[in-house]
Amino acid sequence: MDKGTFYRLVLSKLGVSELVEGSPEHKALEECAQHAVARALDYAPWRFALVALELPLVGGFAELPGDCLELRHVFGLTRWELAGRRIVVLEAPGDAVSVKVVYKSSAIADAMTLPRHEVAWCEACVCLAAATVAGRVTGNARTGLELEQMAMQALYKARLKEVRAVASNDQQKGGRRNG
Repeated sequence: MDKGTFYRLVLSKLGVSELVEGSPEHKALEECAQHAVARALDYAPWRFALVALELPLVGGFAELPGDCLELRHVFGLTRWELAGRRIVVLEAPGDAVSVKVVYKSSAIADAMTLPRHEVAWCEACVCLAAATVAGRVTGNARTGLELEQMAMQALYKARLKEVRAVASNDQQKGGRRNG
C-alpha cells in the first residue's frame, strides 16, 4: 500500500472524505504516520519486516545497517557482543570474514510502503495513525482511544495469523514432535 492510499484510509476512519495536500489533516499525517507504522513494527518480530544479510567483518566488528531496528540472530560467530550499532567479535572461527545476521528492518516505515498481503497489520497501522491524529483532526479524544483499541485488536489478529502460519509450516516440514 502506497503512502497516498494509506493517508486516504486514515482520513476515512476520521470521517474526512478528501486528502488535500497542505491541509491541517495532511500536515498531521506527515508528522505522525511514520511513527504509527513504526509502533506497529515494534509490536512483534513480523516475518515480512525481517531481513537476512551477510555483513563483512572489518577490524573485529561488523556495522549494523541503518535500517536495523532490532538484531534477532547472529550466525557464524562463536561469541560476540553488541556495542552500539556494532557487532563486536569476541570469538570466531579462524577463517571468518563475514557474519550473517537477521534483523527487524525499519524499511517499511521509512518508505511508508505497507505490505498489502498483511491486511490485518495494515489495518492496525491505519487505526494507529488515525488514533494519533484524531484529536487534531476531529477534536474528539474519545475517537482516538477507540481507534487505538481497534489497532491493538488488529495487531493481535495479525500476530495470531502469523504464529499459526509459522506453526503450520513447521508441521509440514518436520511433522509433529513429541517430547
